[in-house]
Amino acid sequence: MRRRTPQVSLPDGALEAWPEDDIEAWRKAPIDTLIQHLVEVHHPMLRLTLDRAVALSVVVARGQELDPELGARLAAFAAVVHEHLQKEEDVVFPAIARGQGPMTRGPVAVMLKEHREHREALAEVHQLAQGATPAFDAPVGLALEDLQGALVELERRLWAHVRLEDEALFPRALLD
Repeated sequence: MRRRTPQVSLPDGALEAWPEDDIEAWRKAPIDTLIQHLVEVHHPMLRLTLDRAVALSVVVARGQELDPELGARLAAFAAVVHEHLQKEEDVVFPAIARGQGPMTRGPVAVMLKEHREHREALAEVHQLAQGATPAFDAPVGLALEDLQGALVELERRLWAHVRLEDEALFPRALLD
């Protein structure tokens, strides 16, 4: 039986859209514009990229010699990042947009800590995915390559996003 790789719809050009954001330009942009960019561009793309990686891990787990924790860890990681993005949208960004930056010192510290935790968790997921061995079933072997590619893309997008927040948004917000 032929397995299909899950497809996730991404907007045209989305894969190339923003990982190389110009940090210097964003440091000078109005803070509301930066927040809007994060919420309307970065967050939806991160959610789609996370969901695609989780869907691919399910396909790969069916036919690969994988550490059984891969899918569970990736799903848990995705849930944590989804929750993190929601906290930014519901609590941190609105407070910053209202000019309450200094009062967000505690929540921003939590976001920064979570960014470090995301880096460690994603490194563990990468390690588990790298331990996979391709099966003789070509479609699943292709899914493994797709998963590994999706994890690289996720890492690229996540760190571009984290960098934009850590280096452009949060320092300015805390000074306002």
